[in-house]
Amino acid sequence: MKPEKVIIYGATGKLGSGIASRLSSWFPLKNLLLSGRNPQKLQELEALLQSESKIGKISVFTKDLVSTAQREENRQEINHELGEDFHPDLVIFALGNHVKTVKGGVPRKFRDVFTVNGLVPLEESYYWSGKMKKGLIVFFSDAMLSNPLRDYSAYYCAKAALEQMTKLLAFELAPQIRVNAIAPGIMNLKSKAASDAKTRWSSQVPLGRLGGEDKIYRALKYMISEDYLSGEILRIDGALHTNNFLSI
Repeated sequence: MKPEKVIIYGATGKLGSGIASRLSSWFPLKNLLLSGRNPQKLQELEALLQSESKIGKISVFTKDLVSTAQREENRQEINHELGEDFHPDLVIFALGNHVKTVKGGVPRKFRDVFTVNGLVPLEESYYWSGKMKKGLIVFFSDAMLSNPLRDYSAYYCAKAALEQMTKLLAFELAPQIRVNAIAPGIMNLKSKAASDAKTRWSSQVPLGRLGGEDKIYRALKYMISEDYLSGEILRIDGALHTNNFLSI
């Protein structure tokens, strides 16, 4: 598969922007639609891609997709700019929010975390699958789903729903549309992580080391190119999900 019309949700995040750069270097894209909440980062990414690659048309859309109304507005703006006959062949959901939702906390926070990690990709994929004539939908799950961390219930509930949706849609949309998910493990650490965090986390990974974004990009490229792969959750985690004695 050589995609030409691509949509990336979560394009202003580190993962989403990295995917946009890689795709533009791998394939001669006719349309690249970038959706994110940060207008400045979207503009910077658009400028970078225009300077580094030859993309027919780049479109950026800035909405807070946690809001049902803004999700509807986002679709309307896309249809207005690109036309009702816009048929994407690759839709990637790189958005997410890995935050705690402690028991007894504010219900709205639980809802918002579940929405951005689960409901948005589920709802948007359902919409775009009706516009796609053929192609691929890619979700992002989490390899830690089988060994979840405490106090992240909304996040993991959303990812569990996403993995089930991957299988259901792969069955329902075949043979024209493939649906897969990538479930990364610990690829990098936040700048505010404790000084010993890398050592502690590496010790939990059976392969003995953390990954990096390049592992995800390679997995995505394989997922795009292999036209017999559908309904799969591809875990890129150094076998972390097999460690039933996680002690972090």
